[in-house]
Amino acid sequence: MKKQLLIHLILVLVLGLGLGGGKVLAQTSQPQEIKLATTIAIPIQGRLLTASGVPVDGLLEVGFRLYSAASAGTLYCEDYHAITVADGLYSTTITCERQYLDGRDLYLAVKIEGDDEMTPRQKILPVAYAASFLPGAFVQDAAGTGTVLALAGSNPGLPGAFYVINGDAQGIAAWFDNSSASDAALTIRNLNSDGPLFKGFSGSDEDYDFQIGEFGSIQSNAYSYLTFPGSDIHIVNSSCGILTYLSDGSLQINTSSAPCAVYALLSMELPLQLYGTNVRIGNFTFYLYTNDSNAYVDTLQIYLQNPSSGIPFTMAESFGDYFSSGTYTNFSIAPTAYDLLGPGYGPVTMKFTCILSYNTSAIILRSVRVRLIHIEPTP
Repeated sequence: MKKQLLIHLILVLVLGLGLGGGKVLAQTSQPQEIKLATTIAIPIQGRLLTASGVPVDGLLEVGFRLYSAASAGTLYCEDYHAITVADGLYSTTITCERQYLDGRDLYLAVKIEGDDEMTPRQKILPVAYAASFLPGAFVQDAAGTGTVLALAGSNPGLPGAFYVINGDAQGIAAWFDNSSASDAALTIRNLNSDGPLFKGFSGSDEDYDFQIGEFGSIQSNAYSYLTFPGSDIHIVNSSCGILTYLSDGSLQINTSSAPCAVYALLSMELPLQLYGTNVRIGNFTFYLYTNDSNAYVDTLQIYLQNPSSGIPFTMAESFGDYFSSGTYTNFSIAPTAYDLLGPGYGPVTMKFTCILSYNTSAIILRSVRVRLIHIEPTP
């Protein structure tokens, strides 16, 4: 006996919510995986009559299918299970992967036991207020007396109370316009005074690229660089060195009385803070030329001046015998101590012990570049 199904009411709840997994930032600032349901249960009610209009009673095996079109189209999902029908009425749910419940057109088809799929398919329509969350929806408070949309959540990481994804690699995930001439398009407040206002990440990096902290301090992974020319270097305790300041800002050291030891000092005034955050020194890179291995930097020492005691701190020390044998090159050295600057410290001094073994030996100190870090490492 053929049966006829009349759909009186279809309720689709929470269409268009966030998709499944993605990287999150938990309270420990470590990435975790978002654990969201992969399927959604859609409530459905209907009435089942025979071909002659008599209500059906009993237990029936029914299949529900969701398509992309009223006929043909793509089958997104299907669900078969037994339902209990009383006086023709039934209430059940069908499950479908959440990725298809994003506001696209959906058409429901029903198949009773061994019968063919019923026609026509029923288009799933959203309830009135749920329609405001369809793609392209516009939510407006015409009275202008309150918040247009308020979200509240208690998730310690993503997706949090507000989570936006744009699948276009060239697109923008969120855009804010404000017609006010006196207020910002976006205002952020952290009610915990010790917490940051904003964090930014690139790709799947575990460490944030920059952070706006309390009282407006900015911590950034984008390094800053300061360069000091060789012409800023001066010589101490040397009676045998011949100094020539070149037109490109380099300092050339020769001798007419070999062997000769020349002590060269570079004093560097470095910013102690950047964007309200104490500066951390990443490394020092010095650019060097020697005409052969008989001219070299024997010892390199870096000091942080401490005006309060008068005794400098040793940041780094190296006995590397640096030379270049006729080519311009560079060497880097990282601080081993006192790399975090801050109020109360003086300039940083770099001391080169230059050795000239023959009268024909030559050393050119071109410049020193300092890499500055303005982000605090996670304890």
